[in-house]
Amino acid sequence: MSENEIITQEDPQMLMFSQLMEGTLKKLERYCATARPMLGGEVYLTGEEVCSQLRLSTRTLQEYRNLGTLPFYKIGGKIL
Repeated sequence: MSENEIITQEDPQMLMFSQLMEGTLKKLERYCATARPMLGGEVYLTGEEVCSQLRLSTRTLQEYRNLGTLPFYKIGGKIL
Protein backbone atom coordinates (compact mmCIF):
# COMPACT_ATOMS: atom_id res chain seq x y z
CA MET A 1 0.00 0.00 0.00
CA SER A 2 1.47 3.32 -1.02
CA GLU A 3 1.29 6.44 1.09
CA ASN A 4 -1.28 8.12 -1.17
CA GLU A 5 -3.51 5.10 -1.82
CA ILE A 6 -7.20 5.58 -1.13
CA ILE A 7 -8.93 2.83 0.82
CA THR A 8 -12.60 2.25 0.00
CA GLN A 9 -15.27 0.15 1.69
CA GLU A 10 -14.84 -2.49 -1.01
CA ASP A 11 -11.12 -2.84 -0.27
CA PRO A 12 -10.32 -6.39 0.99
CA GLN A 13 -8.66 -4.99 4.10
CA MET A 14 -11.73 -2.93 4.96
CA LEU A 15 -14.04 -5.88 4.32
CA MET A 16 -11.98 -8.06 6.66
CA PHE A 17 -11.92 -5.31 9.30
CA SER A 18 -15.68 -4.87 8.98
CA GLN A 19 -16.26 -8.61 9.45
CA LEU A 20 -14.01 -8.67 12.52
CA MET A 21 -15.86 -5.73 14.03
CA GLU A 22 -19.25 -7.34 13.36
CA GLY A 23 -18.07 -10.53 15.06
CA THR A 24 -16.80 -8.56 18.04
CA LEU A 25 -20.09 -6.66 18.27
CA LYS A 26 -22.08 -9.92 18.27
CA LYS A 27 -19.90 -11.31 21.06
CA LEU A 28 -20.37 -8.14 23.10
CA GLU A 29 -24.13 -8.23 22.58
CA ARG A 30 -24.25 -11.87 23.76
CA TYR A 31 -22.12 -11.02 26.78
CA CYS A 32 -24.23 -7.99 27.70
CA ALA A 33 -27.42 -10.03 27.42
CA THR A 34 -26.14 -12.62 29.91
CA ALA A 35 -23.71 -10.60 32.05
CA ARG A 36 -24.32 -10.47 35.76
CA PRO A 37 -23.08 -7.33 37.51
CA MET A 38 -21.03 -8.05 40.61
CA LEU A 39 -21.44 -6.17 43.88
CA GLY A 40 -18.40 -6.41 46.10
CA GLY A 41 -17.16 -9.42 44.15
CA GLU A 42 -20.40 -11.35 44.70
CA VAL A 43 -23.15 -12.13 42.21
CA TYR A 44 -26.71 -11.87 43.51
CA LEU A 45 -29.75 -13.69 42.17
CA THR A 46 -33.09 -12.04 41.54
CA GLY A 47 -36.21 -13.47 43.14
CA GLU A 48 -37.24 -14.95 39.80
CA GLU A 49 -33.89 -16.74 39.46
CA VAL A 50 -34.09 -18.10 43.03
CA CYS A 51 -37.62 -19.39 42.42
CA SER A 52 -36.51 -21.08 39.22
CA GLN A 53 -33.41 -22.72 40.71
CA LEU A 54 -35.10 -23.84 43.94
CA ARG A 55 -38.44 -24.59 42.25
CA LEU A 56 -40.35 -22.32 44.60
CA SER A 57 -43.38 -20.16 44.09
CA THR A 58 -42.92 -16.44 44.59
CA ARG A 59 -45.16 -16.62 47.66
CA THR A 60 -43.02 -19.37 49.22
CA LEU A 61 -39.88 -17.35 48.52
CA GLN A 62 -41.43 -14.32 50.23
CA GLU A 63 -42.39 -16.47 53.21
CA TYR A 64 -38.79 -17.74 53.45
CA ARG A 65 -37.61 -14.12 53.43
CA ASN A 66 -40.10 -13.16 56.15
CA LEU A 67 -39.05 -16.09 58.35
CA GLY A 68 -35.35 -15.43 57.77
CA THR A 69 -34.89 -18.84 56.11
CA LEU A 70 -33.28 -17.24 53.06
CA PRO A 71 -31.24 -14.05 53.36
CA PHE A 72 -31.88 -11.18 50.98
CA TYR A 73 -30.64 -7.68 50.28
CA LYS A 74 -32.58 -4.67 49.11
CA ILE A 75 -30.41 -2.55 46.85
CA GLY A 76 -31.88 0.49 45.16
CA GLY A 77 -35.43 -0.78 45.66
CA LYS A 78 -34.61 -4.16 44.12
CA ILE A 79 -34.64 -7.27 46.31
CA LEU A 80 -31.73 -9.61 45.64
